[in-house]
Amino acid sequence: MVISRNFSFLAEHDPVFLQLASTAEQVFAADPNTTLIKLRQLGEAIAQDLAARVRLGGRLETVLETFADALWPSAA
Repeated sequence: MVISRNFSFLAEHDPVFLQLASTAEQVFAADPNTTLIKLRQLGEAIAQDLAARVRLGGRLETVLETFADALWPSAA
């Protein structure tokens, strides 16, 4: 797999993010269906990562505050 410089920043978050994004970019012209699948998988992986970080559950206000802190840690 060729690592895309466009998505290299994802490696510091999770290597799976980088792999999915790079694969989607690599095959987009030759296989658009695979690109859509990889992008969907990337979105799901990011959503799962965020859900794990904020430990979804509990009061909505608490979940939203924790979610915002996970997205923008310097704003806290």
